[in-house]
Amino acid sequence: MRIVLLAAASLAAFACSKTSDTASTPASSTPAMADGAQSNAGAAAATPTPTAPSAMANMPAADAKPADAPLAETPDKFTFHVLPGTKEEKVVLPAKGGASWTPDKPSSEFYTLKDTSPAKLADGSDVQVFTFAMLKSGNAAVTFTKSGGAKDARTVNFMIH
Repeated sequence: MRIVLLAAASLAAFACSKTSDTASTPASSTPAMADGAQSNAGAAAATPTPTAPSAMANMPAADAKPADAPLAETPDKFTFHVLPGTKEEKVVLPAKGGASWTPDKPSSEFYTLKDTSPAKLADGSDVQVFTFAMLKSGNAAVTFTKSGGAKDARTVNFMIH
């Protein structure tokens, strides 16, 4: 029994230590293992695993949209996933009846409020647009309080990667 265990351990150690030699050898010329099975070390080398940069280059950003995309109202507790310094985010809140919104923290170490402007949605609804620039990685939340008309509050989150 000891001999069988010792032989299996030796075979495993030998197989693990020979990765550079077997990676360049085609699978068909790899010697048979003790139980008659073929090693597939060559097959693993034939199928390259994409690296993170090349895999990411072909994937669109989760929040990618054209700069001229129509505005849409930002829902309560919405989370923006962004990279610092690469994109501005627009928080769009309803301004029905002349209501206006005020952010509790217009700027922080993670973001800064660049602009506030009135706008209209595609359906003609009045909205207030807040444009934020992301400064550095981190998480932040901004709570907007509505004045004029019914009192309301909305929170948006920035997850800056």
